[in-house]
Amino acid sequence: MTTENLKNIVLLLIFIQFGLMFHYSTTIYYLTSQGAISMYSFLIWVIASLSLYVAAIRLLLKRKSKGKLFLVSAIGLLICVPSLIWPYPPTYAIAFGAVLGALGWWINQRLKREITPQWLA
Repeated sequence: MTTENLKNIVLLLIFIQFGLMFHYSTTIYYLTSQGAISMYSFLIWVIASLSLYVAAIRLLLKRKSKGKLFLVSAIGLLICVPSLIWPYPPTYAIAFGAVLGALGWWINQRLKREITPQWLA
């Protein structure tokens, strides 16, 4: 499987994760407004999710410097997972986003290696 095929699969999975987060966003907002989730976790979740989607768009458009956005989203979403009640469906979607952020970072590193000549690396 080539890196380009992996990139397309990850972009499709990020699109699915976006649909899941769109579906559960009202639930997460309600839990935050009721005090079940801290406001800091909610803000980290919003920033990390947005960075995942911006990085995916930049990967689709073949722009530079998307690796750091994938890494920020993976770390941010991973920080949010313990603040939610674990067997709760939005937590699975957030953990799925963290895995996709790490996978996107890994694919970005492979794409950089393929583009950069060996004598420059």
